[in-house]
Amino acid sequence: VCLDEESSKLCSFATVFGTYKFLRAPFGLSCMPEMFQRLVSKYFGDIPGVSIYFDDLCIASSSKEENYEILQKVFEGARKCNIIFNFSKFQYCKSEVKYLGVKFSKEGVSPDPDKIESIKKLVAPKNKSELQRVLGMVNYLRDFIPKLSEITASLRELLKKNV
Repeated sequence: VCLDEESSKLCSFATVFGTYKFLRAPFGLSCMPEMFQRLVSKYFGDIPGVSIYFDDLCIASSSKEENYEILQKVFEGARKCNIIFNFSKFQYCKSEVKYLGVKFSKEGVSPDPDKIESIKKLVAPKNKSELQRVLGMVNYLRDFIPKLSEITASLRELLKKNV
């Protein structure tokens, strides 16, 4: 994300070699996720068939032709705002795709098998922070686990103070 002149001055820093300022937003600025989301939504949010989550875009279509048309609009938006895609992550015309920890296919929506495998390999937590991590991983798949809240109630009790 390019910074305007005023923002660039606010992101300057001094060294023994002089004062430097960022021309693009550096990693770690607390406002950047929200700003980036707004920028991405501005250029891609009105394109039918495009889902956006931060810097992840997913295109859903019913045919290769429709997919190509949507992709052309996405590339046009990217050119307008100088967004460069990481083509090693690029998947085109797939009948099955993993997006945000979920697998989408003709059969419907299901949990990402890699997420399930990670949960299967978990070891029993030995302290509260490990338990929080386990519950976080399991909670990520809550839409696929009926009555998860009831199942994990006794574990969540262990996270309370003085336990």
